[in-house]
Amino acid sequence: MLTNHFTNLKHAIKHDSKQVIIAIFQLPLFASTIISICNTAKAFSGSDGDHAQYIGMTYLHFSDKSNYPRLSEQKGLMNTLSQILPLLNCLSANDAPDIQHFFSFADALILIDKKWCKEQHKCETQEHCQREAHDTEMLGLTPTRPSKWKANAELKGKPKLKKVKVTPSLTSFKLGSDAVLTLLGQIDVALKNCLLDEDNTAPLTELQKHHEAIDLAAQQQLYSLDLGLQTFCHIST
Repeated sequence: MLTNHFTNLKHAIKHDSKQVIIAIFQLPLFASTIISICNTAKAFSGSDGDHAQYIGMTYLHFSDKSNYPRLSEQKGLMNTLSQILPLLNCLSANDAPDIQHFFSFADALILIDKKWCKEQHKCETQEHCQREAHDTEMLGLTPTRPSKWKANAELKGKPKLKKVKVTPSLTSFKLGSDAVLTLLGQIDVALKNCLLDEDNTAPLTELQKHHEAIDLAAQQQLYSLDLGLQTFCHIST
């Protein structure tokens, strides 16, 4: 089984006469073989030095590192390298060139992966901000800081909204009853005395038409109208 791992590794790469890797023929095969070798090393019951010596047999001395970014994308390879490094004897890298090459290989790939994750997070954050800005624009809203909004409101002299608890003045909304007729009379007075805001209020004639329609509506509509009147009375006081 151990021989099979290194045989697969030999088929996946090409060495020169000095055992320097000059090409990787199959990235998936290379990555899966390195993963298998690392997993085998983790299963050893020997010392950290034994683990490092076995890993050093991979001879991962590259003349060209252009494939490193693509290697960092191979499934499972980064997790395996991150797990195997703490188990190895780092001091061995100073004595054995083959082990040192493995440390250099693993550190380089982990660094590439970290940079990629950082860039990916940055892009996702930018996309999120762009989506929020687009949604705000589609809704016709302009993001404003709360402190700035409060200052603008005070400069314009807008009164603060007050909470109002509204309850109907009638308990029965039977059409034609004296109570309902009195209510409609009060609405007439309110419509005649209402000062209209030309920016956001309907003309008085439209309110009168609405009143006439309400006069012919069902009891539920009269109930809503009564609530509206009580709200108006609270705001006016």
